[in-house]
Amino acid sequence: MRMFMVFTALSCCLAAAAAGAVDKEKSQLQIDAARASIESFAAKAKDDKDAAAVVASARGQLKKAEEAYAGGRQMFGFGGVKPEAEQDIAHYASLVELSLALGTARLEKARNAEELEKLTTQLNKVKARVKVFEERKAEVEKLRTDAAKYEATAKELAALKADKALLASQVELLTAERKQMDKAKGELAESAQKLDELKAENARLSGQVEKLTAERAALAAQLEDALKAAAREVPRQPAPVSPPPAAKEGHEPAKEVVPQPPAVR
Repeated sequence: MRMFMVFTALSCCLAAAAAGAVDKEKSQLQIDAARASIESFAAKAKDDKDAAAVVASARGQLKKAEEAYAGGRQMFGFGGVKPEAEQDIAHYASLVELSLALGTARLEKARNAEELEKLTTQLNKVKARVKVFEERKAEVEKLRTDAAKYEATAKELAALKADKALLASQVELLTAERKQMDKAKGELAESAQKLDELKAENARLSGQVEKLTAERAALAAQLEDALKAAAREVPRQPAPVSPPPAAKEGHEPAKEVVPQPPAVR
């Protein structure tokens, strides 16, 4: 009978120990998982100050879970964990996971912000390069436009030079023609002057001819009057007159010489 009671007591102890082992495994797994999460987060966080605060808070919650686990054991540490202790352990483990989740979110946010800042810096560099490229492109376009303008100006200048050469030849030709015209004008003026002189000379000679004609007419009238007077004075029976010497030699009697007017030039 005594042996049976001892055997029954041992069986109950073994059953209680086995049940405690299961509870211990569940609670311990929660604690181990929380500890592993803390270490993993700490490894990722490295020297981040905000992450260090999260790690410290999570470790504080883990310590409370360990204390709850240690204080919640029954049968002097050989039995299972009290239900209240299990709830506390699960609560603290949840707080650890929540703290780590928030810390991870903050860490990711900080990393995203840092990455965003890097990307923004790179984007600004790219924008600056694009701006420089656009400015260079605008300069190239301006140079092309200026080159086109210069080419058009060069063509226009060449056309102006050609026009200038043509105008110069025309001016030279007109100058030569003007010289010829000036020479012709001079000759014409000289001819006009000579013509005026000739007209004056003709007028003078005409006056002389008219004067000489009048004098001739007057002389002819005087001669006629003299002949008439001489005829009246000759006797009716004149003595025979011997012919002049020219008549004897067979020459005709001398004719009266009438002065002729000078020829008109």
